[in-house]
Amino acid sequence: MPSSPQIQSLSQLGQHESEGSHFPQKHDSLYLFDGNIILMAPTKAGGTTLFRVHQSILSNHSPIFANMLKSSISDEGQMYDGIRLVRLTDDAEEIESLFKLIYIPSPLILSQRLSRHVPPIVRHVLKLSNKYEMSKLRQAVVQVLETQWPTSLAQWDRLEGEIAAMAWDQDYDHTPLDLDRNLPEPALAIRLGREFHVPSIMPAAFYHLSRLSIGHSLHIPRDAVRQRTADWNLLTAADLICLIMGKEGLSMVAASMLMSDCSGDETMKTHWAEGDCRGCRRSQIMEQIHWECKRTSDVLSTLRRYLTVEPFPWSPICETCSCVIKNQLRKVRQTLWAMLPLLFQHASLYFFDGNIALTASNNFGEQTVFRVHQSLLSHYSTVFADMLSLPLEQEAETYDDVPLVCLPDNAEEIESLLKAIYFPRFPPLYPHLTRCAPRAIYHLLNLSNKYEINELRHEVVQQLEADWPTSLARWDRLEGEIAGLIDSDGDSMCPEDPLPDPASAIQLARECQVPTILPAAFYHLSRLSIRCQPDKPSRCKPWRRTANWGLLTARDLRCLLLGREGLRQVTDSMLTTETGDVESQIHWMVDRCRGSQRIEVMNKIREECQSTPDVLATLRGHATAEKLLICHICHSWIRDRLKQVRHALWTKLPTLFQLED
Repeated sequence: MPSSPQIQSLSQLGQHESEGSHFPQKHDSLYLFDGNIILMAPTKAGGTTLFRVHQSILSNHSPIFANMLKSSISDEGQMYDGIRLVRLTDDAEEIESLFKLIYIPSPLILSQRLSRHVPPIVRHVLKLSNKYEMSKLRQAVVQVLETQWPTSLAQWDRLEGEIAAMAWDQDYDHTPLDLDRNLPEPALAIRLGREFHVPSIMPAAFYHLSRLSIGHSLHIPRDAVRQRTADWNLLTAADLICLIMGKEGLSMVAASMLMSDCSGDETMKTHWAEGDCRGCRRSQIMEQIHWECKRTSDVLSTLRRYLTVEPFPWSPICETCSCVIKNQLRKVRQTLWAMLPLLFQHASLYFFDGNIALTASNNFGEQTVFRVHQSLLSHYSTVFADMLSLPLEQEAETYDDVPLVCLPDNAEEIESLLKAIYFPRFPPLYPHLTRCAPRAIYHLLNLSNKYEINELRHEVVQQLEADWPTSLARWDRLEGEIAGLIDSDGDSMCPEDPLPDPASAIQLARECQVPTILPAAFYHLSRLSIRCQPDKPSRCKPWRRTANWGLLTARDLRCLLLGREGLRQVTDSMLTTETGDVESQIHWMVDRCRGSQRIEVMNKIREECQSTPDVLATLRGHATAEKLLICHICHSWIRDRLKQVRHALWTKLPTLFQLED
């Protein structure tokens, strides 16, 4: 008598199990009677667990599951309980966590709102949601983590208030709890953020860690029940470097911002003169706050405490000065919070699964370590590919159990390069119509030349060429765009010329070998007066363009003078009217046209071009004029001639400014 499909499938499963393995066990709550697919996952004890779930639900959450389960339909797979069975290599406990969150989508499953320990389900879901591309589930876990490590200052203040209230309640409890053992722990959060790439929780975790003393360890008994601690043993050397840099940076930035005084503000001077106010009291209070922030480990809380004081007890001041102080403190807090990712830097360039560590020094000799992926560097750079493929010596230095490579480049330059490689979807490296190229552009161009990263260099050069075009058509479009900006804001005084600086562009092109932007930059420079300096803005309408003339070398200035003279000479030569051509003679005789009028107009244009600093704009203005002459044939001739001269001049710019060598 033939056995049933279930018995046959069970015997088949038994054949695949090694000797001594446990018989497959159905999961207690995730073996659903109406499920249409069974997934089998191994357990740590050597057995297997069966999950009977719905293929449609898994496919809806994961494109990986959708493709995997769809492709297995045509395969002659195993059967169990009369339906298909699919083997997974993931641990059964991890699969259980994933399915629980799918079928019971409640944050309560992930963790308590405030908990010191991260439950295993969080790790399991983060790991498998990355593997199976389950973005919604991952976001649900990240949102729970962000309630413990907020991403905004307002959320941070609310969380701090809640914890303070919990501490207050303990004063009236006969058996107070150790709050530290019931509150989130920063070192574990940092490790989780690195391991599963959750950068949003890192700034708050690092800031909280910076408030703690390393002398108060989690494993050391404490007398004070409210003393917050961290499991410092979980932190790597890179974490501690980020922590030290962040603590120093917080102190310096806060001190710098609090030192700024508004005593020079005209409104405050008027207030002190007219009102019964002693401005020195406001200065005394700011000095006191500055002194405290330099000595505290919790700048944000110190500043917030002064915001809630009403009035300032030790030095009473008027309501106006009090508002000024509090507005300044709010601004400082917001700025400090926004700068946390930068202050605790390199958290995003030390990947837990990186297989190569790069170290470089900054200008002060301080070492920075980047843990990255060899395959990615090799993909972008043939130089890196050859360098990293060399066999390692037996005594080669390692860092965090991966090979360590010491680079001679500056750490800031390496950081700019790695950020451009790892985060290509960030805002443009060089935003359109930027006054001066940031230092990161110099770093990228120099290192892309050195390490032959052609793709990255091409992208940067394209962004530069958007401000310094390589064709006349693009130049005209850019000029129109800038004219629109000036017209829309021409009545307001601009503190300085915000548009691209030609001297900075020339310096960049010379240092980083970007010759394509030089013709446009030199032509624009030739239009400017050396009397117009960026530190002496003009109130004229339209805006007076300026250049940072101090950046130019003697070679640059010689090229500028040669170009200016050459433009005038070539323009004068090309605009000289030739009256001897047969076509013009026939037109003047047959159509009874006054040819002298054409000559007069061309001579006027030629004279104007000799006195104008912007030949291309002058020619374009005449070429687009509605009516130059009564005779439409002569008008078309002049218009076409001016267009030809403009194109010829643009083509000759490298020669005129001697840029070809």
